[in-house]
Amino acid sequence: MERKASDVNFHIGARVRTRRQALGLRRAELADRLGVTSQQLYNYERGESRITAGRLFELAGVLGVDLGWFFEGLDSGKAGGPRTSGNAPELAAYNPRVVEAAQALLRIEDNKVRNQLMKTILALGGDGTPVTDD
Repeated sequence: MERKASDVNFHIGARVRTRRQALGLRRAELADRLGVTSQQLYNYERGESRITAGRLFELAGVLGVDLGWFFEGLDSGKAGGPRTSGNAPELAAYNPRVVEAAQALLRIEDNKVRNQLMKTILALGGDGTPVTDD
């Protein structure tokens, strides 16, 4: 089954939102840099408005990514929503809370505390990998 354009719009919009948040930009700031309204950027980020090739090129420059970055994680030719096979960049693209948690973790200045918290997160995640001290 073919992937619908709306699936691609959703994917790209989610990537835009995630990158904007990772850079610490408010929606209004990015919209201003692009010369669009905050509402239009909101529509892009939700996949409700299609982003033209020219606008995507501008976004890549402003967000500091390659054009191909917007399409990473798309499983071409297959229908459906986001793939969440455990790949962190894919999860982050669809869950802004992942980016928020990563940013909070990076703000912890004490390396021992940060490493202990990371061990706890990995243990709670239950991926079956033994957690050891680094």
